[in-house]
Amino acid sequence: FSIDNLRRALHAILDLVDPRTLELGALNLDDMHVLLVDDSTPVRRFMKGVLANIGFGQISDVANGVMATELMKDTLFDLLVTDYHMPEMDGKALIKFVREELQSSIPIIMVTSDENVCRLAGVQQQGADAVVSKPFEAKEVQAFIYQLLSDIDLL
Repeated sequence: FSIDNLRRALHAILDLVDPRTLELGALNLDDMHVLLVDDSTPVRRFMKGVLANIGFGQISDVANGVMATELMKDTLFDLLVTDYHMPEMDGKALIKFVREELQSSIPIIMVTSDENVCRLAGVQQQGADAVVSKPFEAKEVQAFIYQLLSDIDLL
């Protein structure tokens, strides 16, 4: 870890301890249902905390893309947040399946530590609306969500 990575991690922890909900105008995030997909239990726990602190009241989480597709067949979600590298079905395949078979208009945020520009461009071509690099700060995720929801006129 570099000093910058350590600084970002400490800020992320402070954001969890002292949450500041994002001002989103008339949008009530408490009514929105988010699906979080990541094979790492600690990352899911952290991201659930970040999303809850932003103001999301309904957060479901699963460990891989296969589990996500099964859940999405029965449940309508307002936002999908997914990791890239996962067993059974990675984030890129999940996004492709969701866009083609399930909810073509759902906003999707990819959270990844992958720095391969070509691979990340492929993810955006599959339909990711935003890509957030790990490690990240809660404020960074808040900004992406605000911009994403603004772009699709939910604000």
